[in-house]
Amino acid sequence: MLQPLGKSTADCAEFMCDPLLQEGDGEIGGFKLLSESAQPVKTTSLHEEAKEHVWQATKAVLARVASL
Repeated sequence: MLQPLGKSTADCAEFMCDPLLQEGDGEIGGFKLLSESAQPVKTTSLHEEAKEHVWQATKAVLARVASL
């Protein structure tokens, strides 16, 4: 498959799966923000607003699915 500006399939798989398979810092649950290369990134004040928006949208979708 030709991906002139993208990462190879193997690179994508590594970046997506590596954080899932790492032991982590002992913290259970929570929210972790990773860059496109699966490196931890710092959040900003805008992050909290975005996180709340995503949470509200997720709850709305789950409520619709639960009512089916």
